[in-house]
Amino acid sequence: MSLPSLAKIRLFILILAVGQFLALLLSGTGVFSQLLEEKYGINTPTTQVFFMYFMLALTFTPYLVSREDFEKTLRAHWWKYGLLGLLDVEGNYCLVLAYQYTSFTSVQILGSGGTIVWIMLLSTVFLKVKYHLIHFAGVGVCLLGIAVLAYTDIHNGKSQKGSNPLLGDVLCMVGALCYAITNVSAEFVAKNFTFTHFLGYLGFISCFVSAMQLVILDSDNLMKQQWNQPVVCYYAGFAICLYLFYILSPITMKYSSAIVVNLSVLTGNIYNLLWGLFLFNYKFSMIYFVAFFIIIAGVVLFTVTTPTQASSRESIATTKYWSDYASSLFCECSRCDIHRSTEKDDYAVVNTSETTLSGDSANEDENQLTGIQI
Repeated sequence: MSLPSLAKIRLFILILAVGQFLALLLSGTGVFSQLLEEKYGINTPTTQVFFMYFMLALTFTPYLVSREDFEKTLRAHWWKYGLLGLLDVEGNYCLVLAYQYTSFTSVQILGSGGTIVWIMLLSTVFLKVKYHLIHFAGVGVCLLGIAVLAYTDIHNGKSQKGSNPLLGDVLCMVGALCYAITNVSAEFVAKNFTFTHFLGYLGFISCFVSAMQLVILDSDNLMKQQWNQPVVCYYAGFAICLYLFYILSPITMKYSSAIVVNLSVLTGNIYNLLWGLFLFNYKFSMIYFVAFFIIIAGVVLFTVTTPTQASSRESIATTKYWSDYASSLFCECSRCDIHRSTEKDDYAVVNTSETTLSGDSANEDENQLTGIQI
């Protein structure tokens, strides 16, 4: 077996480092949310994510609006963008709301672990990704790290039973599914198109969705709460952390995968502990660092080999179908010059594959008949 090249090693180290930076950003959102709730009694999850979506729209949507086909594409595919935006908003909302009804441990296991399981399932079904034994082993090691974190939280008394555990667990699973769908979509677009289109439309649509939900759910709380410099800073800190997370995630997925990103951010709970030592008087425990290295070991084990895609006729046709569907969803034009020029070539590849496979089948049948005659 040949050793990996220096370029691959550098890329691996860079992905690992960016993954930990993403985990740090995600832990920052939790810290700012906890500061708002514990110091000022503010619990407005929709308002917090609205500012992030507004920043995304402000950054990426003007580029899309400047293109001639923006209005035409939006009218033709608004419901598709709206569905992705709705899933992303509700995924954030469900997981934040779950903390009010179930334990911190349940949110860790069902939220984080559930997202990973859903991503593997969706990638296998729709992207025809084939995972090997080593990938399942890597995921298992990461989930073992989460289990160690959950045990430590229970031991330290951080995981009291919620007011409605069943409802909280259902919210965790729904939020995990929503996250998984948007993550797999982001990975596909980042690898086959460009992440700026995804973030532009996601920010544009999700900004409207979260604004409507804000008026319905958070308007009363916003009118009653006090606005001072710390509160504004906490809102801004949350929005900036999540904004950077949304920008860097699809870029990282382009060179790795959605599941690698989600495995990497599992260490965010350890960063929460480090923040909590200074801000919330958390108890220090060496078990957290054991869990950290277990999760890192799982990520390394998962990324040792790259998952493959099946090369059968069914997978070729399925991949072509989803590629065409994604083209209609994320490309600004109804049928651009690039698609027109490559459309025949793409279908020629599929037809050639089908002809070859059917030819092989015919040869096999002929050989079988010949053998019977002899």
